[in-house]
Amino acid sequence: MPRHSKGDLVGRWELTDPLGQGGNAEVWRANDGDSEVALKILNQSRVDSEPYQRFRQEIQVLRQIGSYSSILPLLDSHLPEVPSRGSPAWLAMPIAMSLREALRESSLREVVAAVTVIAQTLANLGEQFHIHHRDIKPSNLYLLKDYPAISDFGLADVPEADDLTAIGKPLGPKFFLPYEMIDDPKNADPAPADVYSLAKTLWVLCVDQRWPPQGEQQASNQTYSVGRYRPHPLSAHLDNLIEQCTQHDPKARPSMRQVANDLEAWQALDNETPQESVDLSATWSRLRETAEPILRQVSEEAAQQQCFRQTVRRLQELLDPLHAEIRREFSAVKFNQQLKIVESFFFEHPKYETTNEDIRATVLSGPGWNPVLLVIGVAVRTKNNGDVELGGLYYLGRIETMGGQIDRWQSERQRVPCDSILLEASIAQLAGEIRAMFPSSLEKFNAALESEER
Repeated sequence: MPRHSKGDLVGRWELTDPLGQGGNAEVWRANDGDSEVALKILNQSRVDSEPYQRFRQEIQVLRQIGSYSSILPLLDSHLPEVPSRGSPAWLAMPIAMSLREALRESSLREVVAAVTVIAQTLANLGEQFHIHHRDIKPSNLYLLKDYPAISDFGLADVPEADDLTAIGKPLGPKFFLPYEMIDDPKNADPAPADVYSLAKTLWVLCVDQRWPPQGEQQASNQTYSVGRYRPHPLSAHLDNLIEQCTQHDPKARPSMRQVANDLEAWQALDNETPQESVDLSATWSRLRETAEPILRQVSEEAAQQQCFRQTVRRLQELLDPLHAEIRREFSAVKFNQQLKIVESFFFEHPKYETTNEDIRATVLSGPGWNPVLLVIGVAVRTKNNGDVELGGLYYLGRIETMGGQIDRWQSERQRVPCDSILLEASIAQLAGEIRAMFPSSLEKFNAALESEER
């Protein structure tokens, strides 16, 4: 419930319309007969409370910064020694439009231009005053006289100011907050935290969404690509920048100055783009809706292809030490052979159920035209239901018409879902079984070769 009402006098200001309300303050449109302002009124009467101390710090920061075109200026303020309902703490700032609302119908170029100004301002504040905002989000950004501006410095990190950050309490804007500001805000470096929050803000403003995805935003994840929401020939560059800025390791993120420079460079690139042809968002949206089934199928197939490649690569990685030993000790060996004897391991299931397949064998060969072979085979398949099927075998014997099988071992064939911990466990189990079976299979291979000599 608001503590103040229309017509109330706060200092010399008469309240006319409510503009917003938070847990510790109310914001009203107010005037004194000569000018109109946004009046932020603190709902806190204890001067030793954290909200009051942060309110006082915000006023001090704005006074320290002074006149800055891209920061909402402090027009007036009041910090009573003993705040009360009749004489609360307040500050007055110009009436400004929410930047998010102002950019809603804007081009991607205009959005990036606005965020570039914000990035340049944050970089300047860090370099000139060693001040870091720590509360960057769209609701703290405004458009004042057609120029982007930053507001709300209540959480700012300021040199030589009292440290009001509590241990174990997250600090900053929810959904725009890097992990270090959740885990240990008291000791977290505020500079890369601002870079992270600005990147999340950039994404929200570019794609006109309310909240960003949490955590590191990888450019390869097309679900959250800028171009998916707002097609533009240069949108991938923004995805790459957002990925760099949202990395989990704060030290791996670029500086705010570098972000500002990159955004400015993006605009220079965009000067070469024919602007009249880039905004097809409505058309693309209708096309996506119409083609949703095929798009979903394409996405599922791409995910399955990636899972298949990762499974094959991981299995080979785990078998590499065994292959290296074989290569080192036995020259009569061939790798990555395609043998029907290995493929037959999967004959039980129809081919039409298979979407991807990798079947290969390592072959140790004895002498002669129809030699005794030791075959180590592995097979990986993905099925049309999204599962991965994998298994392995040892075959000892001849393959040509004379002779035949001497010994055979095969693993239990496993079918597990893609992108699951169970899949990694199954790959490791299969590789372990193949390595464990090698000594006894090698002994049997030696015995077969010695038998032939006799």
